[in-house]
Amino acid sequence: KQWYQRRVAITAGDDANQTTQLLAGMLDWPQGTMASVVSAGDGALTITREIDGGLEDISVSLPAVISADLRLNEPRYATLPNIMKAKKEKSTDCDSALIPL
Repeated sequence: KQWYQRRVAITAGDDANQTTQLLAGMLDWPQGTMASVVSAGDGALTITREIDGGLEDISVSLPAVISADLRLNEPRYATLPNIMKAKKEKSTDCDSALIPL
């Protein structure tokens, strides 16, 4: 996804939604919270979020910090054979200095 490569921080936290707002404040980036649909435009993202009165569309310029609503993706449930395969896989560590921020 090309828009992801343009510095989008996607956060996870609890229902208080503090992680996104704190990170956006520290980075001085715009934020889109509780996103249920995200679409990329020209240098910006359009975020659809659920509010009390229905749906709201907001646009944020890149770079941005986004928090995801539970409805953003369909959950995938692991099957027992795949869990057993995953146990056998080797995990690799990555140096955080290699992550471009």
